[in-house]
Amino acid sequence: MITFRVLVVDDDPDDRDLLREALEEAGIEPILSLAYAHEVFSYLQGVEQDEDLPVLIVTDLNMQGISGLELLCALKGMQRYQHIAVVVYSTSSHAMDVRNCLTSGASEYITKPNSISGFPAVTAKLKEFVY
Repeated sequence: MITFRVLVVDDDPDDRDLLREALEEAGIEPILSLAYAHEVFSYLQGVEQDEDLPVLIVTDLNMQGISGLELLCALKGMQRYQHIAVVVYSTSSHAMDVRNCLTSGASEYITKPNSISGFPAVTAKLKEFVY
């Protein structure tokens, strides 16, 4: 089984691919890209050794099914996963969304950039949680 350092969770395939590519270009690998939050739980349950758990989960806020906030709350409510940094990565910049995520245990809240030129700042911030 490959051990992934980073999980990217976003139900928009274009957003998921753009972030994964930006992370790889920044030297952050290996990355597992997932479309839905329930896939995170399936993956994590299959990881036998705690040291093989990812160090970072980057999740979209507004997803079909389980939202990013619900994923965050569930992970922070399970002792085995509490140490994993969870960054919410969303198009929403509403103060309430940011506050709800940070008070629920998010390590960071990052608003998705409007253009590719914004990705270096995003990957620089995410690198802080990987290294």
